[in-house]
Parts: sequence; C-alpha cells; structure tokens
Amino acid sequence: LARRFGLSLTGALAAALGQTTDPVTPASADPIHAARMTLPDPVGLLSDIEAVLQRLASSVCGRLEQDRKGARAFTLTVRCVDTGDHHLSAGFARPCFDAKAVLQQFAHPLSKLRIEFGADGFRLAASHVEPVRHRQAEIDDRVRENAGVAQLLTTLGNRIGFDHVRAFA
Repeated sequence: LARRFGLSLTGALAAALGQTTDPVTPASADPIHAARMTLPDPVGLLSDIEAVLQRLASSVCGRLEQDRKGARAFTLTVRCVDTGDHHLSAGFARPCFDAKAVLQQFAHPLSKLRIEFGADGFRLAASHVEPVRHRQAEIDDRVRENAGVAQLLTTLGNRIGFDHVRAFA
C-alpha cells in the first residue's frame, strides 16, 4: 500500500487502528479584553466616574482595535464602598471599538447610579467580541446611512432593551 498510495495512507491506517498516537493540541483561550482601575480614595462625583470610564474605555478599545476586533457588549463594574458591586452594561448593534461610543452609551446608566460614600474600584470588560471589517465610507453613502441606523438601534436598545427593538428588513 505504501509503494502504491504513499506513506500518508499507511500512517492514516495506523492511526485509525490505534497503533500510533494522534497528538492533540488544545486550543488556547480567547484573550480577555478588560481593564481595571483601583483608586486610593473613593470618588463620588459623576464627572470623576466618567473620567475613570474614559481611561478604561480608551485602554480596552485600543486593544480591540489592535486585534481588529469589536465588542457588541461592555460591562462596567463599579465597586462602591458601602453598597458593594454595581454592574452596568451597554450593548451595540454592531461590533464597536470606539471609546467615544462606549462613553456615550454609558451616560444613561451612569446617571441612574447612586453612590453615597464613593466608589474606589472600576472594571470595564468587553464581551461578545467579533472580528471587524473596515468599510470605506467615502465611496457609498449607504455605508454612512447604515452606520446611522446602527447608532439609533444601539441607543434605543440600551434605553428600552434590545429585545424590544425591531428593524424592518
């Protein structure tokens, strides 16, 4: 068989009969796109929390952009001194790696957050990470229109819930 069909056939037969080992290489875990910041003193002003979120978002989104990936959801964990952890989330209609868009979508959840004695720990994590294909917006206006629709769906989905938003197709 080896002379007629080659050594690959005999190797495959030996592996199928269990005479040779078949090495298994485990897949590595996907990288986690997250950033954390712990402050020495608690902060309670909304402007201070937005500044922390801006630094975290620029770090996470910078790594996402390097990997040419975008996230459909971000989770911000705020550790308050008195009440423990608060988890805020923002979703996106398209994979996003823009820090300004992340800040814009967290504006509403942050306004509802009530902190009495301050918060000293913050963590921003990206989830549902997908590859991003860049598109040229100068040639076709439909790309710009689709981006506007995606922004509208993102904002509405974060306000009233993505399960309540439908798009006409």
